[in-house]
Formats: sequence, C-alpha cells, structure tokens
Amino acid sequence: MTEITSNGVSYTYDIVSSQGASFILYPRPEHSDADVAVAKREIRNSRDVVSMRVASDEDLDYLYKDAYFRDPRCRDLRWFEIEQDEKVIRRERKKGTSPADFVTHFVLPFTEINKTKAIETFGPSIV
Repeated sequence: MTEITSNGVSYTYDIVSSQGASFILYPRPEHSDADVAVAKREIRNSRDVVSMRVASDEDLDYLYKDAYFRDPRCRDLRWFEIEQDEKVIRRERKKGTSPADFVTHFVLPFTEINKTKAIETFGPSIV
C-alpha cells in the first residue's frame, strides 16, 4: 500500500512484527534531503517504525514491474509470458517509459517468445 506524507513524499510499509512496520520512502527528484528528513520525522511520530530507508533502484524497479503487471492487457497472461529482464526494466523506467508503453513495446510483442523460452526451460507442463 502506498501512502503520502504531508509534504508529498510517497512511502510503502509492511508490518514486520508486533513492534511495528518497515517503511520505504520514494522521494521524487524535486524532493530535497530536508523534505526526506521531514517525511521520516512525520512517519516516526505517527507510526511504530522498526526500520526505514529511502528506495533503492531495485525498489523502484519493483514498483515499475508492479504497475505494468497490473495493466489490464496483462491480466490474461501468465507470469512467464511477461517480460521481466531486469536490465530492460531499469533502462526503460529510467528513460521515463510509462508502464503502459512498456506493456505495448516490451510485453505484448514478445509473449510467444517468452512462452517458448519458458517451455524450453521448465518443460511443457508449465503451460
């Protein structure tokens, strides 16, 4: 679940124990270090924080993948039919390719190729 602090910094959290949650902040380029510090303080003052960190490239890639997997055109595809090359995902995310455009250019044209690769790797029982 994604939420936003009062100064506009997005964050996600996962309950990790009875002690509280782990938070990941997703500041945008226009957010300063001071904005991130204010967001951290706000979360610490209002939540039980076990850990908190600013998102890494891997976290941002995960959110990007989550967005394109939710595209309605992917609904009927199986996981192995959807492009998951980490280098392609990061390159396109950093270029600013929208998840919808990613689906159009990197998922839909390659579903059969990805299916064939999956069958070669995991055997015909995967389909």
